[in-house]
Amino acid sequence: MGVTGGVAWEKSAMMGARVKSGEEKAQAVRESTMNAPLVWRKLYSKAVTEGVEPVSGEDCYKVVVTPAEGKPETMYFEKKSGLLVKVNTVAVNQMGEIPVDISVSDYRDFSGILTPTKTVQKAGGQEFSITLQSVKVNEEIPAGRFEPPAEVKALVDKSAPRAEKK
Repeated sequence: MGVTGGVAWEKSAMMGARVKSGEEKAQAVRESTMNAPLVWRKLYSKAVTEGVEPVSGEDCYKVVVTPAEGKPETMYFEKKSGLLVKVNTVAVNQMGEIPVDISVSDYRDFSGILTPTKTVQKAGGQEFSITLQSVKVNEEIPAGRFEPPAEVKALVDKSAPRAEKK
C-alpha cells in the first residue's frame, strides 16, 4: 500500500489492486505523511488536551485530534519527554471500521532525528511488531522507488478524465 502523487492505493493477495477514496484515502494520506508531527495543523482541524493518563507507568498528556475528514484519534505524549508513546484510532477500509492501538517506544537519535525504533500495532485480534535497526537520513532514493504496481497504475489511468479531442 502507499500514497503516490495524491493517489492512495493498495494491492493485496485477497482483494487485488485498488485505489482508495473518501475517508479511507484521507486516513492513508495522513498516515503516509513522514513529517506529520511538524505539520499536524494541516492534518487535523482540531486538537484538544483531555487530561493526563498513565501509559506503561508514565504520566502522559491525552490529546484528541480530529481530522477534517475521518475519525478522531487519541494520542498520548509522555509528560517528561513530550514524545508520542501511544495512539488509539479507527482504521477504515473496504471491510469496515477496526479499532487500532499503536504503541511506539525505544526512541533513538539517527543523524539528529529522534525516531521510535519499536512499534507495536494491535488490530482485529492481531498484533504486529516492527523494530528498526537503522535509519538513513537524506539518502539518495532510487527513481521509481515509490511508484505503485502496474495493476494500480492501470486503475488510476482508467479513472483519469480523458482529454477532449479538438
